[in-house]
Amino acid sequence: MVTAAHELDIAVVVGLIENDNGCFYNTSLFITPNGIAHIYRKTHLWIDEPGLVSPGNSYSTIEWRGVRLGLLICYDCEFPESACALAELGAELILISDGNMHPYGNVHPTAAAARAQENQLFTVMVNRVGEDDENVVHASGSTVVDPFGERLLEAGL
Repeated sequence: MVTAAHELDIAVVVGLIENDNGCFYNTSLFITPNGIAHIYRKTHLWIDEPGLVSPGNSYSTIEWRGVRLGLLICYDCEFPESACALAELGAELILISDGNMHPYGNVHPTAAAARAQENQLFTVMVNRVGEDDENVVHASGSTVVDPFGERLLEAGL
């Protein structure tokens, strides 16, 4: 990913399970053409994550190309405090990587719109699509939302 970001002069968000000296986290990396620029560890674990990964314990932002942004992961977006913390740190854009599944399809697009409106910032929520190896069907529904809570783009519905 670092090579692709460098060659294309773009930034990407990549999700992974991070191993930090035997402690595992559900982590998103913000990768720029210069490498890994920001790391976020999911703070609100879904019901099947405790015991597999530990929760992160902080929020932070990064400025890239004149925009201050913050990262959230999946279930984090259901908690107003997560986006509020990023807004307090100056975020203008929140990027949410998501693994939302059926039958909860409408929850995260609605939450992304609510977080945008509550904090007067943009949100982009990108969700998985299709069925995984464990027969979980992901809800798709990626969306871009403006500070008024209006969905500017919806994909994979």
